[in-house]
This record gives sequence, structure tokens and C-alpha cells, in this order.
Amino acid sequence: GGGAKGRNWEEEGKCERTMGKLEDIRGEGEDRIFAFEPVPRIFEVLSRNLQGVQGLVPKRFGLAAQASVRTPFFFFEDCPGESTRRLEEGQRQRAIVNPQASAGVPCVGELRVLSEVMRQENIQKVQLLKVDVEGDELDVLMGLHDCDWPKIQQVAVEVHDIEFRV
Repeated sequence: GGGAKGRNWEEEGKCERTMGKLEDIRGEGEDRIFAFEPVPRIFEVLSRNLQGVQGLVPKRFGLAAQASVRTPFFFFEDCPGESTRRLEEGQRQRAIVNPQASAGVPCVGELRVLSEVMRQENIQKVQLLKVDVEGDELDVLMGLHDCDWPKIQQVAVEVHDIEFRV
């Protein structure tokens, strides 16, 4: 993430985690990049960082196989990029880097289905679908209906071999 330099993660714009980035090369005659973020505090920073940047569209929800208005998440204030729906997995990863890492703060966010978002935004072609959502990558991809897969040109997905889930 970019942003003004400052003393804390919000000012520095360390808003690396977005619940996926969707780049549409047709849209309404111009390129668009969608950034999905369901965690409210991270979304505030994302929105500030993207203000005035043409073609970047922040969305205050994440992506999943099923829509949900009030989904529990855990926000890690000392490392917001590790915020997740999977508390145990997030804590396990964080303990490797910093055994004194803070506990996750519970919060709620909205999730929507990727194919539904594509229809609502009239997205006919996706140059790159990037999915990095701290353990729920497969869930995001399960929200892409069979009829929408041909619209996707490239997919970049973060994977971890945790409990043989690769």
C-alpha cells in the first residue's frame, strides 16, 4: 500500500491485505481495479489510500462462496495484513514471526459472492484475479460460477500447506 508517511500503520498505509483484487479491462470503457476489504478499520485505510486514484474501486466487503452480512473476523492491530476469519490459523502464523504478537480483536464484515459482484458491476472480462485472503482463498474461488470462469484470463492465489489444504 502507499500513503503518507507517519507513525502508525494507518498513516503509513500498510493496507496490504485486501479480500482479493479484481481487474476489469472492459468495464465502462476504462480499466478498473477492485479492492475488496471486509474488516472495517482496514477498509477505512484502504479508502483513504485510494482517494483520488482513478480506476481503483474499494469495496467494503469481502468475497466468499456464500454471501453473509455479519461474518466474524479477527483484526490484528499490530499487523493488519494478517487479519482473518480463521483466528487459530492467524495466531499460529503470527507466533512464528512474533511470539509476543497481540491477540485478534473481534469484528464483523460483509461477504459477497464473486460471480454476483461481476454481474452487478457488468464485468465481462477479468485480466487478473488476485486472491490473498489469509486462509479463505478456496472459498473465494468457490464463489465463481462455472459460466464466469471463461471471463478470467489469469489467477494468482496465495496458498499455504496447512493441514494438507493446498
